Amino acid sequence: MIMKINCGTIFLLLLWIMSSIGKTQAQQMSVKSNLLYDATTTINLGLEAGFTPHWSLEISGNYNPWTFSDNRKLKHWLVSPEVRYWNCELYNRGFWGFHLLGGQYNAGNIKLPFGLLPTLKDTRYQGWMVGAGVSYGYHLYLGAHWNLEAAIGLGYIYMRYDKFECFRCGRATGQNMGRHYWGPTRIGLSIVYLFNHK
Repeated sequence: MIMKINCGTIFLLLLWIMSSIGKTQAQQMSVKSNLLYDATTTINLGLEAGFTPHWSLEISGNYNPWTFSDNRKLKHWLVSPEVRYWNCELYNRGFWGFHLLGGQYNAGNIKLPFGLLPTLKDTRYQGWMVGAGVSYGYHLYLGAHWNLEAAIGLGYIYMRYDKFECFRCGRATGQNMGRHYWGPTRIGLSIVYLFNHK
């Protein structure tokens, strides 16, 4: 079963972490939402703070508690911190990043891209995952407080799971199984709000 989490508690924890980064000034902070995750009904929020003219820390969280018709589900929670190096300056043009990720999932009757769980259409998986990767992204200036961010990351994910015969009530066909995955670990097209940005 997916661990129940309190979204308000996670949001407050993320705010506390972001406010603990030395002497971060308001103009160096941003909040964002990944539109691609929004399209999958995944609730998501990213907070980012700069701590030098070229370095920032982003922490993003995703949560999907929904079950759809025909018992299709991609239930999960995921937390992913990323350290970024900006080629020009904070929130301007390109950046390189290194990210970690971790979370839990309960998914079935859905087809995922990149061969992540190839039999997910006919099988239900329930478990946890951890991983890391590198990413590249670009910020496009939209206005005084708004940017559009595109990013892609590649890396490694280790998944531990129980596998079930069907997506409703089937017997377990594998328990405590592991899988190693190499490929895309992050993709985003995010709308970004910049606090007190000039």
